[in-house]
Amino acid sequence: MRNMAPTVLLALTGLLAPAHHPLSASPPNPSYGGAIVDGHFEDWDLAQDLFANMHRAGDPAKKLECRAYLRFDCNLQIMYVLVLAEPDVVAWCNATTSSAMSWVAIESNNRKVVNEYSGNDGHPPDFSWVDPGYDSDPSHVRGFEASFRLSTGDGIIFIHQMTYDAGLQTAATIGSPKKGLPFTVACMPMATRQTTWSQIKSLYR
Repeated sequence: MRNMAPTVLLALTGLLAPAHHPLSASPPNPSYGGAIVDGHFEDWDLAQDLFANMHRAGDPAKKLECRAYLRFDCNLQIMYVLVLAEPDVVAWCNATTSSAMSWVAIESNNRKVVNEYSGNDGHPPDFSWVDPGYDSDPSHVRGFEASFRLSTGDGIIFIHQMTYDAGLQTAATIGSPKKGLPFTVACMPMATRQTTWSQIKSLYR
């Protein structure tokens, strides 16, 4: 009978603990879940996590250069970002200047919360290039992964990536550099179920 205690505890946890809705990204909402900022995007769902297109100079009338994907971890209050260049576009790694050219900003184009100089130590903000030097050119990448801490609620996001497409270009979410793209982070717990004594007693049968 002593070995049943962990079973009861796990069962009660499953019945009582609130969970967050596994919503997919659909602007103005990100999808919900965690990610690992390591330059590999196999843990992302490119269909479910897609948040926004990134056009040249942030102008939807111009060429689509990159796509941005978002996930928010409701428990850790961390936003995760993945940016991937389109197949016919090269994302550019800013290896020769000291100015940040790949970044995410919140509320204002000047309020950057993460960029390529943020480092990557497992404590947000973190940043990692995706597949650097994939074509033997060290300045070429497929995009970047990043994370930063963020509270729930409404906000404005700016996502920026330099590309090389018939010369150096900027790829940005629509509304850059002035208006930005609205988003909403809403971590709504699912309804919990009450646990009855009959359910608890059934664990011992």
